[in-house]
Amino acid sequence: MKTIVIATDFSEGSKDAARYGYHLARQVRSNILLCHAIIIPAEIPQAGMVFWQDEEYELLLEDSASALHEFKEMLDSSLPATGFRPVISCKSQPGIMADVVKALAATPDNELIVSGTHQGRVFNNLLLGNHASNMIDNADKPVLMVSPGTEFRPIKKIAYATEFKDPENDLQHIYQLVYWAKQLNAEVLLVHICNEKKESPVLKEMIADYLVGISNNADYPNIYYRLIRNDRVDEGLDWICDHGQIDMLAMVHQHHNLFGELFAHSHTKQMADHLQLPLLVFPGTKS
Repeated sequence: MKTIVIATDFSEGSKDAARYGYHLARQVRSNILLCHAIIIPAEIPQAGMVFWQDEEYELLLEDSASALHEFKEMLDSSLPATGFRPVISCKSQPGIMADVVKALAATPDNELIVSGTHQGRVFNNLLLGNHASNMIDNADKPVLMVSPGTEFRPIKKIAYATEFKDPENDLQHIYQLVYWAKQLNAEVLLVHICNEKKESPVLKEMIADYLVGISNNADYPNIYYRLIRNDRVDEGLDWICDHGQIDMLAMVHQHHNLFGELFAHSHTKQMADHLQLPLLVFPGTKS
């Protein structure tokens, strides 16, 4: 059976994300791997020269395992007695959260990662190694980012936002999204953000053929298209989130090298930073 990997650092925000992921797993009939990364002070550059005894290290592992088990029991007790109940397994490992989650999610059965976001500006998150920012950069599987305080509600419409600069690359992610939408019985709204200067008859014809191909190959009728004319991608994304009556936003994260990241904004990270809707992030091609 497929498994959803849920990352937690036991903060209130990450617990909110885990609760959301738990109800999502119930809806798509998936099991759960609940994981926690143990970061010892010696692994943090700011900590300086700190050395831990083996006994203290074992205590950290025991504390993490105990906290995961307690949280697992709390999640299990939140569901009614009837209906599908996800089987929850727990795993604690030393290391940085993004690295631990990436390793645990590497098996084929682990199809999705769920993580909470932390408030704060994206640029600060990048420099300070925020869990959410690192998770988006490092993951090889789709990551569902959930903001603090988000409560689960049935997912009826998922918007996939794109500029259609690389239609073939978009295609593989759209099919992945359709895979999840079928299980949720949700509509898929393909949102094309484009300024009027780039809107041409050739582009319109390409999009029409593209949509016909998707509908035929995906064998799913609930796929729709909407063009948003805006010169700024972030403003277009804000508009669809505020007015599109969607329950989840999906995007592809395009990776940058270090210098590119400092000077070029990632629209995906910008949305993860302030979005109140769950954000499904598909990993892009790494440069």
